[in-house]
Amino acid sequence: MYKISPEIGGSSRMFINEIGKGESSSIEFKIQIPDKGIKYVKTVVAFSNGSGGKIIIGIDDKTREVVGVSEEDVFELMDGIANTISDSCTPLIVPNIYFTSLEHKTLIVIEIYPGASRPYYITSLGKEKGTFVRIAGTTRPADPVILRELELEGEKLSYDSLPAIGYKVKEDAVKKLCKDIKSYIIDSTVTEEEKEKVRDVTKQSLINWGVLKQSGEDIIATHAFVILTDQADTMDFAKIQCARFKGTTRENFTDKKEYIGPVYEQIEKAYSFVLNHINMNIEIEGIIRKERYELPPDAIRECIINAATHRNYMMNSCVQVAVYDDRVEITSPGMLFGNLDLEMIKKGNSQIRNKILAKILNKMRIVEEWGSGIGRIIGGCKSYNLKEPTFEEIGDCFRVNLYRNGDLLNNKIEQESNQENQECNQESQESNQESQESNQESQESNQENQETSQESQESNQESQESNQENQESNQESQESNQENQETSQESQESNQENQETSQESNQEISQKMNLNSAQKAIIAMIRDNEKVTQNVMSVQLGLSSSTIKKNVNVLRENGIIFREGSTKAGKWIVNI
Repeated sequence: MYKISPEIGGSSRMFINEIGKGESSSIEFKIQIPDKGIKYVKTVVAFSNGSGGKIIIGIDDKTREVVGVSEEDVFELMDGIANTISDSCTPLIVPNIYFTSLEHKTLIVIEIYPGASRPYYITSLGKEKGTFVRIAGTTRPADPVILRELELEGEKLSYDSLPAIGYKVKEDAVKKLCKDIKSYIIDSTVTEEEKEKVRDVTKQSLINWGVLKQSGEDIIATHAFVILTDQADTMDFAKIQCARFKGTTRENFTDKKEYIGPVYEQIEKAYSFVLNHINMNIEIEGIIRKERYELPPDAIRECIINAATHRNYMMNSCVQVAVYDDRVEITSPGMLFGNLDLEMIKKGNSQIRNKILAKILNKMRIVEEWGSGIGRIIGGCKSYNLKEPTFEEIGDCFRVNLYRNGDLLNNKIEQESNQENQECNQESQESNQESQESNQESQESNQENQETSQESQESNQESQESNQENQESNQESQESNQENQETSQESQESNQENQETSQESNQEISQKMNLNSAQKAIIAMIRDNEKVTQNVMSVQLGLSSSTIKKNVNVLRENGIIFREGSTKAGKWIVNI
């Protein structure tokens, strides 16, 4: 059936908008019909295996220029397209092919609807090599995992409902799951009457819900049972990985956790991880002080629940929750399920990938009404005056970004910077205080020396007067003193020789002990001023306080110097 779309009108404007956005997961351009039909039939198959799409013939896929097709040949071209698709695909794909006019040029549109009998494939290539899917605006061969999921879709089955080969139904695991399901249900009730009405959950309940399967007398575990119990530990990728990264990239992380076990426990732990790594805002309403996280907790929780519930458990990758300075990023293995696309999920459309798992989490009141989660996430962020979350398909994964409060983040960075400055100022003040105390001690010492010197000068003056009076009578004594002076001179020369010998000995000791230049300088300063402080040493020698302290400790440990008296009033003694 062919349709003609007018150039003017609302549908045409919508068509122009589609072209303006460029190629996407649901739009592909062709400048002309390829000589080999298989080139566009791959995209036809991919659209049927996904959420549908359109191939527009007559638009340059690189420049988006409208070049059109021959108006005279349009019906013949459309017939050829319909025949090629019909002859090439299994199961049968029925396209909607029509032409329209844009910028006075004719375009052919091949519209493909989502198929129900998946997987669709190119007959000549076979199912394994001829099945294609749409990923990020390109057509790609389906890998074995995607192909298997398409087969399950076609059979109206879900992976979590299938028997888990090699897994046993352990009684303790059954009891724990039954107990936890009931506990969650009770916790979600409000009144005591509602709590009393909650029935026990039994093994038979799990069988009725499809978590377990009964085959004769045998009870068989499904993948849902494994995911909901401790046996999930044995599934290498049935876990949630969380990390806090410094900055806005994954270069440096400050915290990292990996959660295993029953999926509902993983969800709770991942949720707590995020709350521990985002900021708390304090608001004052009247006289009431309220604390509020910078991101809506319900939105965070909903994102993690969706990621764990609707992920593809056949894929060899984990749910990842990453906290950056500017956002929280939740990545789930698997593209949007079934016929869904980004616009549909924002409108509340929902298709369940893991039907049994979703059913149990819904009974536990973890999963709310179907299709309402995305709306609550967007609404929650809007109520916090935050940037709208983004939802995107990245390769074969689905990702949500919740954007953090930039002002609050900047305030936190400023607070941390101020705190560092305060600590630095405090250290500087303490250092200045120590220097002041050292200067005060030095001044007191100088004052004592001056007083002693003054007393000595007075005593010398009296002695001089007495000597002057006795000069005449003590001439003989002077001669005797002269002899004593000569003797004293000889003694001084002897002392000088001893000092030189001692100095040489000290140098030998210094060399033997391998004293470094800093340690030698410290000893010299102490000899000049026995009350010198370590802060003064640091300033005069141009060395850090820690370096002075380290070298003083070495000298003290080796018995070269020691401290006599209190810290403030004491003095240093050089022992060499």
